[in-house]
Amino acid sequence: MTIELDILLDEYIEALQAYLATATNVQDRNHCCERLSAADAMRAEIANANLGSAPGILNEEERIIGWNGFYGEGSDTVHQSFRNFAEALQAVRLASRPDAGFGH
Repeated sequence: MTIELDILLDEYIEALQAYLATATNVQDRNHCCERLSAADAMRAEIANANLGSAPGILNEEERIIGWNGFYGEGSDTVHQSFRNFAEALQAVRLASRPDAGFGH
């Protein structure tokens, strides 16, 4: 895992944990725990240099967070830290793909 991805994933996890600490609604707490589990799965895939599976999990997370976002105190931090991690993971994955030789 690149240092940048590791840092950004840690920031996302920390934001989720902070949100979880203040969440009082059962659905919010469950949603947050599920996102933490997915973050752990992405960390494992990235640590195993499986840049094919991690973006698959990320795409599913983008869909879920889009439909069931976070609201209230700390939600902006969760969304922004997730976005930062998502963009970095996608950039790393694209950079690791072979050059097609078209000179772009």
